[in-house]
Amino acid sequence: MSNLPFDPLLVAILAPLAVALAIACGLPKRFSVKLAYVGFGLPLLLALHVWFYYGGVPQTSGYAFLTSYSTGLDGLGIGLKLGLNGISLPLFVLAGIVGFAAGLYAIQSGAERLKIYLMLLLIMQGGLMGVFASVDIFFFYFFHELALIPTFIMVGVWGGRDRNYA
Repeated sequence: MSNLPFDPLLVAILAPLAVALAIACGLPKRFSVKLAYVGFGLPLLLALHVWFYYGGVPQTSGYAFLTSYSTGLDGLGIGLKLGLNGISLPLFVLAGIVGFAAGLYAIQSGAERLKIYLMLLLIMQGGLMGVFASVDIFFFYFFHELALIPTFIMVGVWGGRDRNYA
C-alpha cells in the first residue's frame, strides 16, 4: 500500500480546507498566496503518491486505501469511510491535477479579491477530493455540496456578463 505515516486521502481532503480556513483568518495577501500554493500542491502530490502505490483493489473490501473514522453518529450509520477503487482513483488524481492547475491560474491571473477567490477555490478543491475518496453516501453528498456552494458563489461574483443565467 502506502508507506506514509498518515492517511493520504484524509490529508488530501483536509489540507485545502485548512489552508482556506487559515486564509479566512486574515493572513496578509502575500502570505496567503504562498500558503495557497501549498493548499493546491499537497493534494496533487498525495494523489500522485496514491496513484503510484495503487496495487489493485483487494478482493475483500473492493477498495484500496480503505480507512474508516468515527463521527459520533455511528448509531445512525454515518461514518467517514474513505477509499479508492478503479473508477474513483483516476478521478481523484484528475481532481488533484485540475485543482492545482486552477489554483496556479487563479494566482497568476491576479483576480480581484484574490484572497476570497483562493479561499473559495480551496474549499471547492477539498470538496472534490472528498467526493472521489468517499465510500459512504452521506459524506459523498456532504463533500459534493461542499464543492457546489463555492462554485455558486464564484459564478455569481466572478462570472461573465450573463452570470445570472448560469
